[in-house]
Amino acid sequence: MKKFSVGSLAAFVMFGASYLISPGFALCILLSAVFFYAVRRNTPEEDRRFVLFMISAALIIRIAGLIILQYKCISMGQLDIFGDAQDNIIQGINISDSIRNMKEIPVTPQSILTSRYNTHSMTIFNGIFFLLFGHDIVSLKYINILAICATAWIMYDLARNIYSGAAGRIALSIILLWPTVFVWSLTDLKESHLLFTVACSFWLLDRAAREKPWPAKAVLVMLSVLFALYFVLLKIKLMLPVFILSVSLIALYNALHYGFSRDPAMSRKVLYILLVPAAAALMAFGSRILHAAKEIYALILHYNIGFLNSGGWNVNLIGDQSQNLFTLHFIVGYIAKAWVSFFLEPLPWHFYSYSLMATYPMMLVWYMLTAFSAVGVLKAYQAGRSKEIFAMMIFMAIYVTVVGMSVANIGTMIRFRDAMVPIVAVFAGIGMEGRCKNMR
Repeated sequence: MKKFSVGSLAAFVMFGASYLISPGFALCILLSAVFFYAVRRNTPEEDRRFVLFMISAALIIRIAGLIILQYKCISMGQLDIFGDAQDNIIQGINISDSIRNMKEIPVTPQSILTSRYNTHSMTIFNGIFFLLFGHDIVSLKYINILAICATAWIMYDLARNIYSGAAGRIALSIILLWPTVFVWSLTDLKESHLLFTVACSFWLLDRAAREKPWPAKAVLVMLSVLFALYFVLLKIKLMLPVFILSVSLIALYNALHYGFSRDPAMSRKVLYILLVPAAAALMAFGSRILHAAKEIYALILHYNIGFLNSGGWNVNLIGDQSQNLFTLHFIVGYIAKAWVSFFLEPLPWHFYSYSLMATYPMMLVWYMLTAFSAVGVLKAYQAGRSKEIFAMMIFMAIYVTVVGMSVANIGTMIRFRDAMVPIVAVFAGIGMEGRCKNMR
């Protein structure tokens, strides 16, 4: 007891000292302590040493990288090395100052949807952080580092529950070692939040499926939806159709799966009965649904054309076919090319610039990971895990279609593609599991 008291007293003293240095720094220490405690407690003993070593090493290396980059930013008189990240920080400061009535900068739903540098969920997060802890940019960026480390552990746990511990260890290693994810974690770009919310949403859904009491299931599902909504608000115009379609199909699949697993005969009768009102609703609201689909498609085209007109390294998926943009033949081809572009660009034989050539080795590894992830999907299906992986598969399919059709710029595509790294890592871990069973 005495030892515990002395240790607790030392911890409180260190925490108090860190709070005097910076409230944001104290928050980072507290979050790190809670995170490592949770990892240690919830990781099986056979994987604990490997997982803690990988996360600790990744955290230390990233902290060193953050210090170096922040020193460079200070020497250059900037807040971040990326323009978009600097805009996120400035927006957060503006929101914080607006709440304190230091500046007349209103934050309204209209400003969220129409501002040049959109006020989105990450800038609101930044604003709340600055409001509570002051303009501590280093601590804010450290939270992004911690979010990536948490993403890696969450997907480790998900892969372990779906398939095996070896698959989880591989998934964890892929996320922590992925080069562009490493870079995004050192800045205030929204990618760290995208990865974390994607991971949390599917992990919570999986936990909900494993819980037996209905209240616990409902709470976990609601938390999953809240993380998904945060994901949507990071890029509301582009992600809203992804969210609506994904949630609708996942909910429908789970309802059908539950019904048919309980009473297949009764479920078939209910399904047949529901077809009549469904057909009636489709006939009544079919024109509105079609109009909404056309508006979403027009918005996707607008994004793509906007990228093409803004210069930079772009992939032109439309070509000179403006008269055919709304034909079925063009749309099918457009979707197919969007998938190829999303997963394969920049192709090693497509020269865009010398700076972009640095991504070519990473792309070769990415091709192997996507191949292993396809194998992983088949292995998970053969192992009877189709229910566990359906949500991730349907979300990835919709996300790849919408983003692949919308984003023409190669650099932006790489950033948006990294939101799929956690899901690809899980499937690739399952696909590689037979080759890496002894990875410890």
